[in-house]
Amino acid sequence: MERSARLLGFLTTVDHKRIAARYIVTALLLMFLAGMLALDMRWQLSVPENTRMTPQLFNESFSLHGSTMLFLVSVPLMEAMAFWLVPLMLGARNMAFPRLGAFSFWLYFGGVLTLWVAHAIDITPDLGWFEYPPLSGPAYSRGTAPTSGPR
Repeated sequence: MERSARLLGFLTTVDHKRIAARYIVTALLLMFLAGMLALDMRWQLSVPENTRMTPQLFNESFSLHGSTMLFLVSVPLMEAMAFWLVPLMLGARNMAFPRLGAFSFWLYFGGVLTLWVAHAIDITPDLGWFEYPPLSGPAYSRGTAPTSGPR
């Protein structure tokens, strides 16, 4: 019972160091997953006429890798550093609005699940990591890219 109570306490705490630890652990796990995607894409490109991945799957993997590394690894790691260090540098006991800080992690985790579950059930967007128009429009992306109207 004590072990489950400790786990529940870790998941529901508003302590800035534990929130930062959650961000760091999640971001490192995502860095590993995105790294595996990068290796898979490099494997596809290692041999001419390789059939490891379809062009659609390659585009989806590229989009997922880039979005994960930029928005789900790099930015949250910097946020974790801020969560950990700012109260210590200020001499405060915790961040301002600690419940909001804890809630922000769960919103981040929900975004992680949304993106990676979409990949698991094969509806990953294939817009590229930048997702800039016009290259993300229907004329250039025929897969699961969002459209501005009927095709």
